[in-house]
Amino acid sequence: MIMLIRKMYLALLLVSLSALVVPTVATSVSALPPSLQPVDLGLAGNFAILAETAITTTGVTHITGNLGISPAASTAMTGFGPVLDSSGTFSISPLVTGQIYASNYAAPTPSMLSTAVGNMESAYTTANGLTTPAPVNELGSGNIGGLTLTALSTGNIYKWSTAVTIPSALTIDCTPNPSAVFVLQIAQGLTVSANVSLIQCLPQHIFWIVAGITTLESGVSMQGIVLDQTQVIFDSGATLVGDALAQSQVTLIGNSITEAPTTSAPYNVTFDQTGIPTTGVTWGVTVGGTHHTGTGSNITLTGLTGIQPYSYDSPVAGATGTQYASTCSGLVSAAGTQSCGYTTQYQVSFAVSPFASGTTSPSATTYYNAGTGLSISATANSGYAFSSWSNGEASITFTSSVSSTTTATINGPGTITVEFSSSGNPNPNPNPSPNPSLACVNYSVYDYFVGTTLVGTGTEATYPGPNIQLVAGGPIYGGSNVTVMLDPSLSCLT
Repeated sequence: MIMLIRKMYLALLLVSLSALVVPTVATSVSALPPSLQPVDLGLAGNFAILAETAITTTGVTHITGNLGISPAASTAMTGFGPVLDSSGTFSISPLVTGQIYASNYAAPTPSMLSTAVGNMESAYTTANGLTTPAPVNELGSGNIGGLTLTALSTGNIYKWSTAVTIPSALTIDCTPNPSAVFVLQIAQGLTVSANVSLIQCLPQHIFWIVAGITTLESGVSMQGIVLDQTQVIFDSGATLVGDALAQSQVTLIGNSITEAPTTSAPYNVTFDQTGIPTTGVTWGVTVGGTHHTGTGSNITLTGLTGIQPYSYDSPVAGATGTQYASTCSGLVSAAGTQSCGYTTQYQVSFAVSPFASGTTSPSATTYYNAGTGLSISATANSGYAFSSWSNGEASITFTSSVSSTTTATINGPGTITVEFSSSGNPNPNPNPSPNPSLACVNYSVYDYFVGTTLVGTGTEATYPGPNIQLVAGGPIYGGSNVTVMLDPSLSCLT
C-alpha cells in the first residue's frame, strides 16, 4: 500500500513539473530596414555646377570646383572669360578654382560630359523615386522655415506635392547619425529665403530633388546637392556649399559656390608609353597639376579622385642630339590605362665650308622626326661655286650630294655641311672704303665659331676685335671668323 502511494505521488510530481516547461515556438525577427545611402551622382558628382543649356554670371562670382555644360557649347557660358588650355580639353577662369568643360572642347571632354549629364538625369530620377524608408509627406504644408530636421539611423526622406519655401532658418541635425542621408523630394519649386544650416551633417549627403525652379534669394547660405529638373537661380550674394546640377541652366549674380566633396571611390590609372627606351631615359606625366616621373614603359598612379586632366612630358631628352616628342593629353575620371606613343627626333645643324662662302636653307639648328626627308639648298656667295654636301654621320643621307638642291634623310643627329669651291677672287674688294653717300647701314654680324649674333646700325662695326667696314649693297670684308650681312628689317638711324 505504501509503495502504491509513493508511485502515485511521483506521477503527480512529474505531471506538475512538465506543466512548468515553456514550449519552444519557432519565431522570426524582422531585420531593421537598410539605412538610406547617398544618391549615386556618377561623373556629375565631379562638378560644382553642371547644366545643359546655359551657365551665366554677373558680379563678383567665385566657384571652387569644376563647371560643365553639355549639350550646349562653351558660348552658352557667359561672364567667366575662359581661357582654353593648350590640350583643348578644358579652360580656366579667374572666377573658377578648378576647370571648365564644354561639349565643343577636344576629346575626350564631349563624351565625358555626355556621361556626366546622363548620370545627373539618372540621379534625379532615382532620388525622386525613393520610397524606403517611408517618406514624411507634406511636412509644414511646404513651409519648413524655422524647423529642425533630426537624422534617423535609417535615413530621412521628405516628400512634397507642392512648392517648398524656407522663409526662416532651417536646421538639419545629424548629431544622432553623422553619416545620415537626407533626400527632400519637391514636386514644384524651392525658394530659400533664409539660411540652411547643418549640424554634424555632410553636405554631400543632403539631396534637394526639385522639379521646378530652385531660387536662393539674396545673401542666403545653403548646403547640399541640388538636383534640379529645370533651373537653379542664385540671387546676389547667395552661397552654396554643395553642387548645383540643373537640367536646363544655372544663373549666378556675385555668388560663392564650393563643390561638395565627391563620394566616388578613388581609382587607379596606368600611363603607358611607347617610343622611349625603357632604360636610361626619365619621362613623366602631369596629372591634376602634379608631375610624376619614372623610367620604363609605364607609370601607375593610385588614389585619384574626380576628373583629372593629364599631359605627357614633351620633349623628353634622350642621348646627345636625340629627344622624344608627343602631344598626348586628356582627362581621366575612372580606373583604366592611358597610352601615348612618342616620336624620336634628331638634332640637325648646318655648316658652310670654307667659312662665309655661301648659305644654306634651312640654316637653323632644329630637331627633326626620325625618317624626315628634309629639302635643303645651298647658295654660293660671290667668288664661290657650290661643290657638294657632306656629313660626318652615316645616319644622314642625301638623294644627291652633288646637287645644290637635294633631300637629306634624317635617321640620326648630325651636322650637314655644304662645300663651296673658289671661282675666282672670293674677295673682289679686299680694302673697301665706306660709301660716302650713305650715312649709315644696318648690319647683322654672326660668329659661327662663337655662335652669337650682333645687330645694329652704323657705318662700321668692330666684332670681335678687327675693324669691319660696312659697305651698302655688297659683301662685307674684314674680321676673323665673322660674316656680316645687311639686314633691311632694321631701321637706319641717322
